[in-house]
Amino acid sequence: MKKLIKISMIVLIIFIVILKSIFYKSIKVENYIKENNSFDLIDVNNYDVFLNGENHTMGKSDKFKLEFFTYLNKKAKVKNIIEEMGFSSGLLLNEYIQSGNEKYLDSFMNQVNGTMAYTKEKYEFYKFLYEYNSQLDEDSKINIYGIDIERNAIDIIKAMEILIDNNKFVPKSLEKSINLVREENKAAIKLLKLAYEEDKKDCEEYFGDEFIYFENIIKNLYPSGGGEDFRDKIMMRNFSFVYSINKGEKFFGQFGSEHIYQDYMNSDTLTMEEARFATLLNGESSPVKNKVYSLLCVYKNEEGNSPSNDFLNYNLFRNIKSDTFIELSGEDSPFAKKECLFKSGKEENVTCDYIQGLMILKDSQKTHTYNK
Repeated sequence: MKKLIKISMIVLIIFIVILKSIFYKSIKVENYIKENNSFDLIDVNNYDVFLNGENHTMGKSDKFKLEFFTYLNKKAKVKNIIEEMGFSSGLLLNEYIQSGNEKYLDSFMNQVNGTMAYTKEKYEFYKFLYEYNSQLDEDSKINIYGIDIERNAIDIIKAMEILIDNNKFVPKSLEKSINLVREENKAAIKLLKLAYEEDKKDCEEYFGDEFIYFENIIKNLYPSGGGEDFRDKIMMRNFSFVYSINKGEKFFGQFGSEHIYQDYMNSDTLTMEEARFATLLNGESSPVKNKVYSLLCVYKNEEGNSPSNDFLNYNLFRNIKSDTFIELSGEDSPFAKKECLFKSGKEENVTCDYIQGLMILKDSQKTHTYNK
């Protein structure tokens, strides 16, 4: 009997110790979340690339994008925006925010009609960006770069219109294709590619300083490769090009959340075998290895959460009542010591191996379809 009581006491003590340990860790995580809510806690000097992960259909996404980018622009002089769009589409939007000529913004919006990007919020973001940019001095001007695969022939043609010089003699090898560009005929695309492959020297002489942009569009037209992570590999190639012409500068981008995880994991839509854009950015051959800050936007809504409950531990945010930022990689952060957030990933990883920041967005409405 005494032996049974002794065993029972030992079991009870072990149970109490385990319970206290779990409770203490939970309290520690909750206290950290409450106390680390300022952008100023981010060591911006330690990073060259800042990535936000969004749900494309949530209305608060572009509002937060604007808020975080303007903070980074003022705090860390971040002036290069990389976008989840074709390189040529980025050229159109860049032309708009430099000139204010709305034909470029209208053209972009027309081409994304029928996609998740065709929203009032997206349109208003670029309108704001033009106004914001117009108030900056020349050395501080913002630039936009698309780094995704090319999806739209019209955007390619209109980007070529920006690059061609109407006052310059056109060599015979480019004559037909340039005339078709001026007519906004999509047949120009194949001829431009052919001219690049067969008469590259003529292309270099005609496009001059703009040749590097022309060449990058051509390379984007027929990329090789495949697989679920094909797009992310194209993003990495395009980023490397953009970085090469902006060395020493900092970058900001807001992408679908699957693109911003910095290590391999099983998620809502991708598997452990597939590389994300941010995983490649942190890879051995990347010019910004270990200089990437990934921030995940989490949408906590009554009708359903994003990312899914199966992927993310929402118990951590049960007491959060309003939109809240959390810097995960601060001093003594439990997120830098263990995996607290994600429900799948590498056993040896901690949360900060994947992301370093979190933005809880409460009760976000869906985006509104753009209607000029």
